[in-house]
Amino acid sequence: VKMVRWQGHKHASNESVIANIFQQFEKFPLSAKQLETGAPIFLPDTKEEPLWVCTPETAWIRSHLSMPISHKGEILGLLQLDSEIVNHFSHVHLEWLQPLTNAAAIVIENARLYEQAVHNANTKTTLLQEVNHRVKNNLATIIGILYAEQRYIPADGKDYYREITANLINRVQGLSAVHNLLSA
Repeated sequence: VKMVRWQGHKHASNESVIANIFQQFEKFPLSAKQLETGAPIFLPDTKEEPLWVCTPETAWIRSHLSMPISHKGEILGLLQLDSEIVNHFSHVHLEWLQPLTNAAAIVIENARLYEQAVHNANTKTTLLQEVNHRVKNNLATIIGILYAEQRYIPADGKDYYREITANLINRVQGLSAVHNLLSA
């Protein structure tokens, strides 16, 4: 678990200390249990909870409240409140936080969906550009082959075959022009 936003940690020596706190689940069984069960955690006194792990950064915390931010059964994060005062939080705070965590879950999920939509749009744009490039190259190659074939027209049917190849070149150039318009 990594903290992404915080406020009021006056006991930290500086902001970078909090920003670089990473909780590994095997070292923090209470957080691991919460992520497994999805249940809120209410600790009136952290010193009385055997699963609470006290670190130098969290030694000041005496009352703790943690609400999972979940969407469709997936926990996206935790909203945690800490206080240096024993019994600072009550079950009423849990009730107050529920609508906030529900709204946060919707916002996080919408942000995920937006990022996925942008990624999909970028992928489609790249693929479309690649297809357009290949079609353009293929049409140019066909036109080049037709011009090359004009050099090998037999003398006995020169006018007839030249007209046919010129007609084919015009048609392929027309296809290329239409393709350029559509791809633009």
